[in-house]
Amino acid sequence: MIHIPPHDRDDDVAEEFTRFFRAHYDKLRNLIHLKAPYLDAEAIANEAFHQLWAHWRDLDGERWSYLYAVALNGIRDGARNRRRQASPIEPEDWHRAVIAPGWTPEASCLLREVLADVDRLPVHLREALRLNVAGFAAGEIAEMLGCRPHTVSNYLWEARQRLGETNGRTARRGGPGRGDPRRGGHGGQQDRGDA
Repeated sequence: MIHIPPHDRDDDVAEEFTRFFRAHYDKLRNLIHLKAPYLDAEAIANEAFHQLWAHWRDLDGERWSYLYAVALNGIRDGARNRRRQASPIEPEDWHRAVIAPGWTPEASCLLREVLADVDRLPVHLREALRLNVAGFAAGEIAEMLGCRPHTVSNYLWEARQRLGETNGRTARRGGPGRGDPRRGGHGGQQDRGDA
């Protein structure tokens, strides 16, 4: 948790930040976990919120954008540092550092394959999808990406369609087969996730 020095901020501002932190910390950490090693996600999220707190009053309407930018910079800095400091390690040590506790190697392999498909998407689709998977709402994603919520919905629909084509099936919000008439689904607009 971020320490809020009482002499630095008044109670209303501290309470507002605390509510924001509690409502969004897990979503940011989940997003970071999609882009950085499991062990780094919490430290990067903490640093991003620490930086946000330092600039809280200056960022009235741009808090999400700032938080997102700081988190991305933390992910990039961590990747650069790992490349510089990489030393040979045993495969078992690497496995423990990269795979979250409780995951099987098969599940981790499937996740890597899906993330590789996501990485091949155009950047605007990829970022919208990752933010959505991390739990952010369309309005929050729109603020971070600098577009309208309707545009975010379009990005998510297009990303799902492209991923479905990559995997040989139609992608949709409700899971495999939901809108596919061949599998007893409804087809039509449900394929877009509008239902």
